[in-house]
Amino acid sequence: MFMGKSMSGILIIPFFCFFFIATTSLGFCYGSFNISGCSPSEREALLKFKHELKDPSKRLTTWVGDGDCCSWSGVICDNLTGHVLELHLRSLSHQEYYDLGRYDYEEYRMKSTFGGSISHFVCRKIHKVKRMRLINLDNNFLSGQIRDCWSSWSNLEYIRLSNNNFSGNIPRSIGTLTFLKSLHLRNNSLSGEIPLSLRDCTSLVSLDLGENQLIGHIPPWMGASFPSMAFLNLRENKFHGHIPPELCQLASLQILDLAHNDLARTIPSCIDKLSAMTTSNPAASFYGYRSLYASASDYATIVSKGRIVEYFSILGFVKSLDLSGNNLSGDIPEVLTKLIGLQSLNLSDNLLSGRIPEDIGAMVEVEAIDFSQNQLFGEIPQSMTKLTYLSDLNLSDNNLSGTIPTGTQLQSFNASSFTGNKGLCGPPLTNNCTVPGVQPRTESSNENRKSDGGFEVNGFYVSMALGFIVGFWGAFGPLVVNRQWRHAYFHFLDHLWDKVRWGLR
Repeated sequence: MFMGKSMSGILIIPFFCFFFIATTSLGFCYGSFNISGCSPSEREALLKFKHELKDPSKRLTTWVGDGDCCSWSGVICDNLTGHVLELHLRSLSHQEYYDLGRYDYEEYRMKSTFGGSISHFVCRKIHKVKRMRLINLDNNFLSGQIRDCWSSWSNLEYIRLSNNNFSGNIPRSIGTLTFLKSLHLRNNSLSGEIPLSLRDCTSLVSLDLGENQLIGHIPPWMGASFPSMAFLNLRENKFHGHIPPELCQLASLQILDLAHNDLARTIPSCIDKLSAMTTSNPAASFYGYRSLYASASDYATIVSKGRIVEYFSILGFVKSLDLSGNNLSGDIPEVLTKLIGLQSLNLSDNLLSGRIPEDIGAMVEVEAIDFSQNQLFGEIPQSMTKLTYLSDLNLSDNNLSGTIPTGTQLQSFNASSFTGNKGLCGPPLTNNCTVPGVQPRTESSNENRKSDGGFEVNGFYVSMALGFIVGFWGAFGPLVVNRQWRHAYFHFLDHLWDKVRWGLR
């Protein structure tokens, strides 16, 4: 009896624990279970932040009075403690707005995005919302400097301030955020150099500083400081110098965009050490990448196939390398073809010379290649016909020559993909190819041969030779095949010779 009661008690306790955990988890996932509600001090901080913002579309109408701030638009709290964890006040991006079938994006931005400053919120109320993990203010009209007051935001993992009007330097105090995984400051007016303090953010997986006015060299310390870095965007800044070979240590890197800077010298020969780009197994890299983003999905904005593309939930599948619009010189490294996981490769608008790597056909996953506006020479490798996923190709404005390799993939591209290469011929170009080593016969080439004393082959000489052959065998052919005729013929010649000889006497 005692044993039975004990066993039933033992069974009830785990069941109660399971029920409590399950209901708590469901509440956390769906936001329907809140034990303590909003913290009053954090509510006060958010209300003061609201007064800093310009809100023409009245998106923050729920931010009022003594209500539960955890139910406010854009606010996510911890369902057990009530502390504010995430703040989502981003507006629609250009692409998202177009995806909705709308086209006047500038009018939307003027009427529906936040303006103002974040200085008061960042610097004066940090002690009241210091448990926050994510701040997302992308795609707004926020302006002013990003104040250097981040050292107390010790729990921050995601900072997203892209597509605003922020100016000044990148705050050094961001380097104190040791848990920071994602920093997006793209498309602002930030200046100065990348602060050295940022190397202490060793948990960074995603760093987007593109489309600003940053100067100096790309810091070599990035290679050793960010072992988990998967996305690095520094495009359209004012970086100069060379691409530091230390970046080859970023073994987890899947997207590297250094386009439109002032980088010179050669492409590092160690580029094949970017091992995440050398695998064509997207599922493995995807789940490895997504494990770093358990609390919030990250995103990346890249330029692919000539247009801006934003990747969100499928970011782990994307592998891209863009070094276009610089002053890079030398050959395209042969080891580049080991990056077989790349979907997009852009080396256009540089000073690259030499030949297209012969083994480029090994890059079986590639969908877009742009080598245009360089000084490449030689023939297009036959192996390029193996790129069955290739849907966008641009080899224009180089010094390429020879016949475009035949294959449905290459012949399906527009002729503009190959123009500006005087030596190229064959479909889809209109100029036909000639037999290698033989100059096509034209009026001008005939005149040149005459002036050089060469022999001109024409119909008269051909017909004379044929007439001689036919006449010769017509006369002497029967003598060869008929012995009786041959004897009679030679007897006739002997008799004729005797007459001539006696006549001469």
